[in-house]
Amino acid sequence: MKNSISNRFFSIIFFIVFSLGLFGCQTFKEIIYDISFGLESFGEAFSKSNEKSQKDYPSMEGTRLPSLPKPQSQTSTKITNFSTPSSYEKAYSYRTDKADESMKAIKKNSTMENLRKTNPESYIREVCKKINEVAQNDFEKAKLAHDITALLIKYDAASFWAGKIPNQDYYSVLKTGLAVCEGYATVYKQFCDELKIPCHKVHGYARGVGTSLETEKNIYDSNHAWNIVQVEGKWYLVDATWDSGYMNGRTSVQRYNTDWLFLKPEHFIYTHFPEEKSYQLLKDVLSFDEFFNLPDLQPKFFDLAENFSPDLKKYNLADGTFVLNYKMKDGYSFTFEIANLSSNQIVKNRVLVEDDCATFSLPQVAKYSVSIFYWKNGEQRGNSCGSFLIESTGINSVRYPTLYSITGGTAKILEPKTMPLVAGQTYNFKIKVEGKKIVTVICGNKYNKLTDDGTGFFSGEVTIPKNVKEISIGVSNKENSSYQIYANYVVK
Repeated sequence: MKNSISNRFFSIIFFIVFSLGLFGCQTFKEIIYDISFGLESFGEAFSKSNEKSQKDYPSMEGTRLPSLPKPQSQTSTKITNFSTPSSYEKAYSYRTDKADESMKAIKKNSTMENLRKTNPESYIREVCKKINEVAQNDFEKAKLAHDITALLIKYDAASFWAGKIPNQDYYSVLKTGLAVCEGYATVYKQFCDELKIPCHKVHGYARGVGTSLETEKNIYDSNHAWNIVQVEGKWYLVDATWDSGYMNGRTSVQRYNTDWLFLKPEHFIYTHFPEEKSYQLLKDVLSFDEFFNLPDLQPKFFDLAENFSPDLKKYNLADGTFVLNYKMKDGYSFTFEIANLSSNQIVKNRVLVEDDCATFSLPQVAKYSVSIFYWKNGEQRGNSCGSFLIESTGINSVRYPTLYSITGGTAKILEPKTMPLVAGQTYNFKIKVEGKKIVTVICGNKYNKLTDDGTGFFSGEVTIPKNVKEISIGVSNKENSSYQIYANYVVK
């Protein structure tokens, strides 16, 4: 009995000490608060979310950068002066995904780099002198401060995963060029202070690496830091950390973007929930429960799609079939990946994406996670832009063919839309293709060329041989050349 008690006591002490190391800026009180959620649920949540964040998606980039656990709180300032639609039209003109050339030049300048490492205070002043010289207005000043912060600082993945977070004051961060979210937010504020642009650091909960929709709980403690900045009398949101790159496994990768620069608060709230409610910059603020029932939708989702219905929630009910409608921006498309939450297995061939519509066929009564990826037409790489959950109370046996992106063109299957196909039966194939001149149904060694009606619609009847288990749709621009595979069907 004594040994049992001793072992339990030792385990608890070890866990507390380990947690203090892992969550560098947590207080002892906060650690005890985390323990109250239960050791088992904490371990399960961390392992599952960690596993998901490092999942290898072919031709898809890694997840966005993680956040710093529990940054120190600061005195909040109530925000009442909100931006307007017209002010966001101007703000969005700076969300170009292109870094300013003058800020890129500063990063490459050896004299400035030496100043950064030896005298960060003077470095801040010199950079801001340059910003004041080239910027035409305060929007551009705030944008250039964002650019140099995102370009200059690399996410300190090694410290994050080791659980040993160094000082995140601007002086230390600029000397090393490494930071977690607290450091990014501090440096950005330091630039804005020097530029005389009102700026606050914001602390709150964010859906970064180490979190997932299926395991997140009502955690009111902060795990991330970002900024709000006042430009031309209105307040805007900025997250320079997530605009600096993404996490590939346990390695941070620099990739500048402007997804989180001046993002509208009604979109920012899907991923960031501040401690101070007025920092939502929403006239009608959301409660924590309302935020927690939102799906994880990121800026590119809102940039590329509108009028989506039904209104997505964190959990969406279905009876074997779920249909998502949306209006997609020309030149782009969505793809979706489904995973069974119980088995953590990817469910293949269960999504049909048509014009502005995605139909999900759910094979079991179960809960599923759905990851959303956006693709620019003709490119071979998709990028994550959101996720949500589906709880199905019914079963749907329908399966869809496996589709692939086409280089230099686009395609859409009109018939047949489902599989498996039956050997010996004849099917009328009809496919809409742009950018390719030849479309062929490949059945083993037999090639069945479809007829083009002159408008990009290719069609023809094909009898499926009895000795094949799979057929493919190939596209090309030349006769007797190799085909790029667009679709695969299973044959039974």
